[in-house]
Amino acid sequence: MLLPFNKEWTAASKQVEHLGRDLQDVRYLGFSGSRLVQSPYLLGGLIFRDGHHLNELAAHLYGCIAATQLQHVFDNP
Repeated sequence: MLLPFNKEWTAASKQVEHLGRDLQDVRYLGFSGSRLVQSPYLLGGLIFRDGHHLNELAAHLYGCIAATQLQHVFDNP
């Protein structure tokens, strides 16, 4: 049985992006384009602990993905 993929987080992400749009010292980094968050499964296993939170493996992988973009932001203030 496949679980349905919860997309409620997309609206919340768009709201956060919109709130920071006019603030000079705010940069919005969106990771929703990552294949990791496009499916509740990775390599045949679930990557979500519940309907909204990544499990330990997925959180680690997400951190690796985010680290590259964050390093770029830190290197280019």
